[in-house]
Amino acid sequence: MTRDQRAAFRGVRLMAGSTPAEPALVRSLIEECAAVGAGEFHPSLALWLPMLAFSTGDTALGERELRRSLDRPDAWERAAAHAARDFALAARGEQRAGADSRREALRGFEEVGDRWGMGMALLSVGRDHSLRGEHTEAVAAFERAVAISSELGAEDDMFVSRGRLAAERMRGGDLVGALRDIRAAQRQARERGYRRMEAEIEFSLAELHLRSGDVAAADGTLDRLGTALVHRLSLPEDMARDRIAGARMAHRLAAGEPAEARALLPRAVSGAFARDDIADIARAAELLAWLRLLEDEPEEGGHGARVEPRSTRTAPATRGPAHGLRAGTGPAAARGAPGSRHRTGPRPRRRTAR
Repeated sequence: MTRDQRAAFRGVRLMAGSTPAEPALVRSLIEECAAVGAGEFHPSLALWLPMLAFSTGDTALGERELRRSLDRPDAWERAAAHAARDFALAARGEQRAGADSRREALRGFEEVGDRWGMGMALLSVGRDHSLRGEHTEAVAAFERAVAISSELGAEDDMFVSRGRLAAERMRGGDLVGALRDIRAAQRQARERGYRRMEAEIEFSLAELHLRSGDVAAADGTLDRLGTALVHRLSLPEDMARDRIAGARMAHRLAAGEPAEARALLPRAVSGAFARDDIADIARAAELLAWLRLLEDEPEEGGHGARVEPRSTRTAPATRGPAHGLRAGTGPAAARGAPGSRHRTGPRPRRRTAR
């Protein structure tokens, strides 16, 4: 094996590792790749080296490697560099700033016909459309992602794509289409024996029942899901309850039961933070805002539930807003104790000026 091949192999192996790489090791590897010209013979390094650098928190090194990759003459390498830049910005919570990189990555992968790259970029671009309320464009992007992942046999990507497509159809009111996507995903999961995927799909089915106005069916779906998490996926019961607490809280809010929803809030928030999933944390903030609206505290719903869209583990700057979300779930909040803004009993009438 030549020196450039050895360096490239080490880079890919580090990126695929289950534990974070040591910053010194990553810097040494990147310098070695530059010294032997590994990038000239192994285009994938245009993606992996910047991502490795950013994953260690070395922003300066990551930016340097990004510039190298973006200056490459090869269209695939430039597309990969845009994907790596999106990775770095997303890790810092700069989702809007990454939108241009996501579009450029998709454009570049389309130019060279890289189906895998297109599928990954379409998921991100579709999410951007969804967040901007561009429903038609989001559905089109997710449909393309489903088709590509199915074509490539990329099972995990296919389930993610179908899940996002179903969710987007639900947001647009197309419950029939959403159910079709959910059923297709269920069949694929069962045929292939993917128990984890089959369980995840149940969350989408519960949401569909909820959006259809059938809270009882939604509750029944979560009951089955809780049993499956414990008995089929061998999750501890406490962890299983935390996993579905957010969905149960949404059901109680939809049923107009704020006291029951309030009791579920601590588990919903702690479960979201335990998974360190920014989408789950944002959902918990949304549920808290919804709860406060039902409790007739609209002025606090928007302010107290604010959480920055970034990982609490990789971005210490988020501690303030995230801590505020956690603070709204403590014992005093749950009890409606004196001095707490979160009450479970009758609310006093507000005096008005005469």
